[in-house]
Amino acid sequence: MDKTISLQLSCLSCQHSWPLTTLVTTEEHKCNLFCSSCRTLVSKQMLLNRLNLVLRQQTTLYYQQTLHCKDQMCGLTSDGYRIDADHCPEHTCKGKVYRAFNENRLYNNLNFLKKLFNCTKYANNPNFQYILQNLELRAICLEAQNLIETLLGQYQVSLSQMFSFMSSC
Repeated sequence: MDKTISLQLSCLSCQHSWPLTTLVTTEEHKCNLFCSSCRTLVSKQMLLNRLNLVLRQQTTLYYQQTLHCKDQMCGLTSDGYRIDADHCPEHTCKGKVYRAFNENRLYNNLNFLKKLFNCTKYANNPNFQYILQNLELRAICLEAQNLIETLLGQYQVSLSQMFSFMSSC
């Protein structure tokens, strides 16, 4: 998991909060969508809202970051998104620019979130059958997965449009 992802959940009943890093704790066979204090299932609206905020944070980190030149003699930093992001925009520099938060990191973070809510992977394990049998819990996971897949689809479409534009130039 990337350090930039922080999906913090809180219980509406007892105000207890916890980070969601995995859907199920394998040692204890418990679902982490239940509050550890009062065992209440997290609200679907709250979870989807927090997930939406994290997804927006991830895409904002990608698009609003600074580019840095690898050449130490140049030391250029540039704001904004560049299509030809490999080459330093300084005319006298032959260095390459890099992003601290690049497209691979964004894609990996989105895939992590997608896999986090994949409750069907527990279908063959008898210790986790309750996840699939709890309709409310399953609905939360499916809706979270749909939200993430929608964003992943938009991300892949925008990347393919950008690369087709670059190849036509």
